[in-house]
Amino acid sequence: MEIQNLESPVLVTVEEVNKEVVATITPFTNDLDLNSMQKAVGGYIEILKSRCGKYDIVVNEEGRLRNFLHNDIATGLSGREYIVGNAIIVPVGLID
Repeated sequence: MEIQNLESPVLVTVEEVNKEVVATITPFTNDLDLNSMQKAVGGYIEILKSRCGKYDIVVNEEGRLRNFLHNDIATGLSGREYIVGNAIIVPVGLID
């Protein structure tokens, strides 16, 4: 699954189903405030840039330490980071 040409934020959630990691993409309809983003990713946030430069990727900054599941979709967008846990993909310029 790939993300292209987003005009509004989406949430990529990951969960284990029958011993497989499954990613689901849904619109992120909450405000892009700190509290909403922390709730979506499960803790303190870190904002990464996508390799194409068109998106900000909001992740849990402690996701690796907390052994969150690998997020293939967000990792593919970043092009450099091994991203784990839920991620919010946001077109650049929407986060203050």
